[in-house]
Amino acid sequence: MSYTLTWNGNSLPKAAIDGIDVQPVKFGSTQRTPDATLRSSVLGKAAVIRIAWQNRSASDRSTLKGYWEALYNQDATTLVLPNGDSYSVLPMTYQERAKHFGASAIRYDITMTFEEQ
Repeated sequence: MSYTLTWNGNSLPKAAIDGIDVQPVKFGSTQRTPDATLRSSVLGKAAVIRIAWQNRSASDRSTLKGYWEALYNQDATTLVLPNGDSYSVLPMTYQERAKHFGASAIRYDITMTFEEQ
């Protein structure tokens, strides 16, 4: 079985083990009626998807950051996860942390978060 993780048709590096987290989110509204009863309703459901990479090279970092900068202000794009699930997403957050392993060995922990549309 091949590993496929793509964003807008671009292959992404392999994520960390347990590095892909899909959390369901409900969108709703609440309001008070004249008799002070609180009413709530669910308007829709979506998902927040977090993908994490650990100890990635500068080359992988450049690839991920390049995709992020190119696609951040675009309309919703398609994110395909390794299990075959496909989501129409907007990017939310990009975080990276440099880790130094000696004189010239720098690796990066990178996390991207997306919101399903």
